[in-house]
Amino acid sequence: MGRDKKNPKPLDAAAFNTLVKTAAEVRRRHEQQLQATLPRAHRGTGPAGRVRVTFDIVADEDAPMPC
Repeated sequence: MGRDKKNPKPLDAAAFNTLVKTAAEVRRRHEQQLQATLPRAHRGTGPAGRVRVTFDIVADEDAPMPC
């Protein structure tokens, strides 16, 4: 028998573990994307003295929207 909205087929242990793993991966990817949007700063010493470089990461307008 197939699945329907009123009486869905129950998940076995392997299917449930796969569902949890997939959800955790999606959450991890979202966290990584959020972390990547934060500004980055690097410090160094050059011939002219101390240098601080700040990078502001801007989302690409042509990139597809995440799920």
